[in-house]
Amino acid sequence: MKPAPPVMRILRSFNDMKGEIGYGYLEVWEEKHLYHRFFAHYMSDSSETIVIAGSPRSGTTLLLDVLASSLRYRKIFEPLHPKAVPEAEKFYYRYLRPEEKDPSLESFMRRVLTGKTSNTWINNMGEVKDVKSFLKATLRLYRWRWWAPNRVIKIIRGNLMLAWLERNFGCKIIFIMRHPCAVVESQKRMG
Repeated sequence: MKPAPPVMRILRSFNDMKGEIGYGYLEVWEEKHLYHRFFAHYMSDSSETIVIAGSPRSGTTLLLDVLASSLRYRKIFEPLHPKAVPEAEKFYYRYLRPEEKDPSLESFMRRVLTGKTSNTWINNMGEVKDVKSFLKATLRLYRWRWWAPNRVIKIIRGNLMLAWLERNFGCKIIFIMRHPCAVVESQKRMG
């Protein structure tokens, strides 16, 4: 019997790993990537991190892309998405006063704001479902910029904790407010 072509082997290994790891093959690659071994400790300062906040469909992704077009910034996409980032499930849409203490949230957000957390969703590579989406995500790796010394983070599920983030981590915050009618129209269009 003839061995399976390389694409079929990748597909099989992807399907085998998907249930165990969540987003599959790319997540395994990222965990073994140089970034996690050598550079995560280098980027430990959160004061240069920019947080972009706003409602869904308000222009946060556009601003994220514009700011991340500078080679100095690594893009971090929606780290408080409860389905894509399991650790965030207990933190999204949470209200915190600036002086409140929550050690588990503080630990999670410190990892996010210093760039020490990663998966295919956070790295804005999209969901990996099949070989085609895997190849698209692989081509997007150049946009990840794991070497960048600063981060720009899009958060649409953490608007109620922005003052807490600013006080505890000293990050720069940009809050986008789009006209509510335009936001609703855009959300209706997206379904």
